Amino acid sequence: MSLVMDSKTRAELSRTDPWEVRGAYVWVEKAKAHPSLSTVADAQLMAVTPLIAQIREDSGKPLGVALRTVSEARVRRILASDRQDIQDQLSKAVRLLRRSVGVIDLTETAIFWGERRRRQLAMEYFSVKVEEDV
Repeated sequence: MSLVMDSKTRAELSRTDPWEVRGAYVWVEKAKAHPSLSTVADAQLMAVTPLIAQIREDSGKPLGVALRTVSEARVRRILASDRQDIQDQLSKAVRLLRRSVGVIDLTETAIFWGERRRRQLAMEYFSVKVEEDV
């Protein structure tokens, strides 16, 4: 199941509020079918639809791995972002990654942004072995 939005939905989301785009609701329902997003509130998923609409191809790569192709300064700006700024910084990163990003990982990063997610992203980017918290 691909979570990349169709071109019509992407175009509508670039022009209007996500709550007015039928395709955004369809995407939210598809996203909720993924185990890691099944408990996320619809409003949180709807809030990230403009960010997800920028993606043309699902690379499937973890975001930190994909970011290895951009400058370290850009990654440091992302890591320094707070919850209010993270979607803007991720949006810039998606454009730099030529709109080929892992949809699930990007969605999780935008929604669950905090110290744990920041640490995971840094470890992926700087090639540190990521260990699960016990």
